[in-house]
Amino acid sequence: MTLIPSLPLAWLPEHRTFSLFFYSFVFIIGVIVNMTALWVFALTTKRRTSITVYMINMALVDLTFILMLPFRTIYLQWEFWPFGDIFCRISATLNVFYPCIALWLFALISADRYMAIVQPKHSKELRNVPKTVAA
Repeated sequence: MTLIPSLPLAWLPEHRTFSLFFYSFVFIIGVIVNMTALWVFALTTKRRTSITVYMINMALVDLTFILMLPFRTIYLQWEFWPFGDIFCRISATLNVFYPCIALWLFALISADRYMAIVQPKHSKELRNVPKTVAA
């Protein structure tokens, strides 16, 4: 009986190929969708509201994460990081903090919606653009 050493899935050739196609698809769709969202919310919307500020921030956070995908794909394909130590640390930091930032933005959007629906009397004083930018 021979034991086959367990390899991480990223090392197998079929997983490398799948990750290349998957990350490429997510990158192309993600850049198109988030650039469109930035264009709509930042340039075509006449009046700024708290929701437009949150949506611009969400599109920026998503776009930052999506722009890191080609570097992750190169790392998975080549099995080493050719971009230097500082950029490795920046990329790892963004990959770790992206879910945290996205969840905080969702929580702020939820709190904003709560104030608009449940507390409409107080929502005008609490839901304005300067307070949204500060949040």
